[in-house]
Amino acid sequence: MPNALGCPTVPCLRPNVATYAVFRATRFSGEPTETDEMRPCWFSHSEVPFDKMWADDPYWYPLLLSSTSFKGLFAFQNTTQLVWHKLLP
Repeated sequence: MPNALGCPTVPCLRPNVATYAVFRATRFSGEPTETDEMRPCWFSHSEVPFDKMWADDPYWYPLLLSSTSFKGLFAFQNTTQLVWHKLLP
């Protein structure tokens, strides 16, 4: 049964909630630097390696690349399994 946001209630999920903000930069100065989580590399929009990224990325990343504003709700089980999602304008 959906909740007030229209998202399904998934009782098997732990009630941990994280909120993230995504920002798009059209220019920067300096040199990109590798971190523990990421090694900077560049791809054309049609070659973004979604198969090597988080399971929710294919849903919201194209909106980011097209400069479309959005809000997203994503539920994961066991950290990496996407159970459901909803994108809002």
